[in-house]
Amino acid sequence: MERVENRCYLLGLGTILCSLWLAYLSDNGGVIMDFNEKRVLVLGLARSGVSAVKVLHRHGATVIANDAGKPEKLAADLAEVQDLCQEVVLGEHPMRLLDLGLDLIVKNPGIPYDIPFLAEARKRGISVVSEVELAYQVTKAPFIGITGSNGKTTTTSWVGEIMQYARDKVHIAGNIGLPLSQEVDGLGNDHLVIVELSSFQLNDVSEFRPHVAALLNIYPAHIDWHHTPENYLKAKSNLFRNQNESDWAILNADNLEAMSLKPQIKSRILTFSSLHPVDQGAWVAEDQLVMRINGKKEVVLPVNQLGIGYAHNVQNALAATLISFSAGASMDAIRKGLQSFKGVRHRFQIVDMLNNVLYINDSKATNSQAALTALELPRSPIVWIAGGLDRGQDVDEIAQKAAQNCKAAILLGQTKERLAEALKRYGLTTIYLVSSMAEAVATAKKISIPGDTVLLSPACASWDMYPSFEHRGDDFIREVTGK
Repeated sequence: MERVENRCYLLGLGTILCSLWLAYLSDNGGVIMDFNEKRVLVLGLARSGVSAVKVLHRHGATVIANDAGKPEKLAADLAEVQDLCQEVVLGEHPMRLLDLGLDLIVKNPGIPYDIPFLAEARKRGISVVSEVELAYQVTKAPFIGITGSNGKTTTTSWVGEIMQYARDKVHIAGNIGLPLSQEVDGLGNDHLVIVELSSFQLNDVSEFRPHVAALLNIYPAHIDWHHTPENYLKAKSNLFRNQNESDWAILNADNLEAMSLKPQIKSRILTFSSLHPVDQGAWVAEDQLVMRINGKKEVVLPVNQLGIGYAHNVQNALAATLISFSAGASMDAIRKGLQSFKGVRHRFQIVDMLNNVLYINDSKATNSQAALTALELPRSPIVWIAGGLDRGQDVDEIAQKAAQNCKAAILLGQTKERLAEALKRYGLTTIYLVSSMAEAVATAKKISIPGDTVLLSPACASWDMYPSFEHRGDDFIREVTGK
C-alpha cells in the first residue's frame, strides 16, 4: 500500500514540476541579446568559431575573426567565414586587434584563457566569453547543463533519450554534437536545450544560467590548461553561479570535490549515490534505482533493466533520472528512457567479434579515471591499447590497474614510454610500443586468442596524433573491421 501511495505522490509531484517548469519558461525564457552594430572578435575558428561568426553575422554584428593557425590548414574554415567578416587575421594574435573598438571577444574553448592577448583584453575592460555564453544570449530556450570529468557524454545523451519521451522540441548540443550557438540560435522558450559542457567552455561564461545543472564528478584533468586543481574546480562551479532558488542542482554524493561546492549553490539540490541512501535524490538499494523527494520514496527501475549495463553506468543512470525529473519528465518517461538507451559512440562501443575476440572502442576515455573504469570490464583477459597526448598526468594508478587486469599493453602516442615504464614497475612485461593505430590493431590481432578483449581505452587526449577522440575511435574501427 505504501509503494502505491508513494508512486501516486511522485506522479503528483511530477505534475507539479511540469507546472512549475511551464511557469519558469514564461518568466525565465531568456532575452535575446542585441548584437546589432556591435564589434565582436571571434578568437579561434574550428567548429565553434565558425558557428560563432555565422550567428553573430546573422544578428547584425560587425565580426572580426582571428586564428593563430596557418592559412593552408584553415582553408575550409576560411571559406565559410571570409564573406561574413570585416577582417580575418591568421597566423598570430596581434595586439592591434584590441585597438578596433571591440565590444566583445568570443573565444574558442581550446585557446588558453591566460595568453597575453586575452590578459591585455581583460586589462582594457573588453569582455571575453565562450561560445556557450554567446549561445545563451541568442536564444529564449531554457537549458539543462551537464558537466563533470567523466560521464558527460553518456549522461547528456541519456537525458536526451528520456526527455524525448517526455516532451517535444528537445535539442542535444554542445560538446556532444553541433556547436551550441548554431543549434539554439533563435529558439523560443517552448524548446529545451540539453548541453554537455567542458571546463574550457564554462571557464568564460557570464550570464549563462541553466535551469537544471548537474556536476557528475571531479577528478584531476586538464591541469595543463587550468594550471591548478582549484582553477579546474572553479571553472566547473561556474555552471551553478547564476542559478537561484527556482533552479535545480544535481551533485554526486560519492565525490568529495563535487560536494565541496554545495555550500555556495543557491538552487535546490538533489544528490545521487551508488554507495548509500541520500536525503533528497537517488541511490541504489538491493540492485534497484531508488528516488526520494521530500521524504517520499519510489523504486525507479531494477539495475538489470538499464539499457546499458556496465557497472559505472549506474551513476550515470541515477544522474539522468534526477536531471530529467527536475526538468519535468514523468516517471513513465524516465523508465522508458532508462531502458531504451543503448550508449554512445566511442564510449564502451562494441565494434566487432572476430574469431571470438571482442573489440571495444573506448576512445572517449581521454583521462586516467575514465580508463580505470574501462579496465574493470567483466570480460577478460584484456589486450589494452592506450596512450596519447602527454599532459604530465600521473600514470601510476592506471598502470597498477592495467598490470592487474591486462595480459598485454599496446602503447602509442607521446605517453607510450612513460606508460611502459610504469607498467613494468607494477609487473606487466608484455608491452608493445607502436607508432600508429594500424600497427596497434595489427599487433592486437596477432597476440589475442579466443576469449580475449581488445580494448582501446587510451587514458589520454588524442591531439598528439588526431584532431579529436572521434577521429581516433573511427581509425580504430576502420583497422578492426576493414571498413
